[in-house]
Amino acid sequence: MGRGPVTVYVNGSPVIVSFDAQVRHAILAYDPRLYRLVRDGKAEIVDQEGHPVDLYGAVGEGWVFHVRLKN
Repeated sequence: MGRGPVTVYVNGSPVIVSFDAQVRHAILAYDPRLYRLVRDGKAEIVDQEGHPVDLYGAVGEGWVFHVRLKN
């Protein structure tokens, strides 16, 4: 029996992904252009406390991520 989807928040918007998704899946679902910026090193992902997050990290119900452009 599988688990249901989870809702995470990217830049304040809810994004629904599968329970076994990674951060990259949430970013891709939110905005593929932002995903490419992160992948290319032009933007970074941080959690709600401002700590860097890896694209291949896990997600969980209610987790919050922010994508910010690098200078």
